[in-house]
Amino acid sequence: VAVARVWWPHADPRRAARRLRWRWGQTADHLAYLGQAGGEGMLGGAQLQRRALRFGPARVEVALLRQLVVDADHRDQGLEQALCERAAEVAAEAGCPLLLVRLRPGWSAESGFVRIHDPLVVGWPMEQGRALPPRPERVRPVGLHDLAEFEALWTEYFAPHLGASWDDAADLRGKLNGLLPLNPPVFALDEAGAVRGCFVPGAGWPRGPQAVVALDAEAIRDLRAFHAHRTGAWGATEELRWVVPADSPTVAAAQELGATVEREDDPTIGPAARLTDRARLLADLEPLFTERAGDLRPDFAQASDADLCQLAFAYRPPADLGLNDPAWAACFPPATAWLGDLVGR
Repeated sequence: VAVARVWWPHADPRRAARRLRWRWGQTADHLAYLGQAGGEGMLGGAQLQRRALRFGPARVEVALLRQLVVDADHRDQGLEQALCERAAEVAAEAGCPLLLVRLRPGWSAESGFVRIHDPLVVGWPMEQGRALPPRPERVRPVGLHDLAEFEALWTEYFAPHLGASWDDAADLRGKLNGLLPLNPPVFALDEAGAVRGCFVPGAGWPRGPQAVVALDAEAIRDLRAFHAHRTGAWGATEELRWVVPADSPTVAAAQELGATVEREDDPTIGPAARLTDRARLLADLEPLFTERAGDLRPDFAQASDADLCQLAFAYRPPADLGLNDPAWAACFPPATAWLGDLVGR
């Protein structure tokens, strides 16, 4: 009942609470639900999910802090801070050395998180997308029979990036099952019918995609038209905004079509991390260090927890953090990060 009050104040509380328990119980990546109780019932809460992220050959289990909510009458009383502190403890106990969140203004600094990623955003005015005549012969829904082709495109596009989900390729059948039949991904095709891109729709009201792959300008043109006309059915008027990996072919294809390409570098929002277990993070990253630097290691004690978070995701070069030993640069060279779970939402 208390959980339901946080999310659905006007719903039947018993039914809403049952739905929450069922949904989280059926979700393999559910880690914990945290609630802040008070004399009047539940004052706030948050969900923790588990993810495995790819850092080259290293696999790092992380916890994602989702849906942090505090009752409007009890904000600015330290409840968000308390929930974040408890989330960090639970993450560490679960073997997750990093706690990740998408920041929002007002509570990031005091909660111990540091920004780790500047998503690259491609955008167009909505009317430009709707002005493009749809070419239905150049797009088609993805079905389970397309799993191998979908997996190959997804893996080639996202797997090389730091922070890409380790399990995405293995979980694609589940991803497809979750989207079919009402909200399937869509392939972009060339004249010969070969796949040149893919649009993975977001769940629910379609404000934007979970992911966009476009290998050339023609593919992005057709995906752009598809997205514009698709959202038009819901009366959407805001700019089309797609978040994409910075070194992806989608960026060049979008620029050919006159898109704006900018970094989402507002320090009060975006992906951020908090270190929960320094020793475990360094141990988990050891395969990456070995691949990059052999036996060379810096004195890790020189780096703060915030420094290690930014270094792990290549958000700052070591020299910018005052870490000038060549071993730092060997272990943490420049790289491109991709945090699909925490960008563009």
